[in-house]
Amino acid sequence: MDNKTQKEIYENFLLNEYFAAYPNNQITTLPLHADDTAPLNDYNGGFRETSTRYRAEHGWACENEECRVDLSNPSYHKYLHTHHVNAQKHDDRIGNHKALCIRCHAEEPMHAHLKNSPDYKEFIIIYPRLLYPTRRA
Repeated sequence: MDNKTQKEIYENFLLNEYFAAYPNNQITTLPLHADDTAPLNDYNGGFRETSTRYRAEHGWACENEECRVDLSNPSYHKYLHTHHVNAQKHDDRIGNHKALCIRCHAEEPMHAHLKNSPDYKEFIIIYPRLLYPTRRA
């Protein structure tokens, strides 16, 4: 869309027409905070313990349906992260966490920076062996 079209849309936008097309009853929950009461988007002081407990409760396995890699060996625990589903690091409510291997975590929006970490690079090398372990007779 070119700048002229964008400007025309902006100048002709009417809030009452918007709500006529998109009724406000589609908003099912109100935000938890207003702009002036929202906490900083940073981890809570007890997040490390909360994360460890969450990952242990989920068997140290990636919760991504297409992955499910088993990271229960203690030497692999560092490759399983606790992802905040709503992207709010301070929000440790039940249901806002998801255990994801570093590979799946890096695929989440705004998480591509994880691909630059040494842990990610190590994990990509061992991932195929973890996903398809060889069977011994």
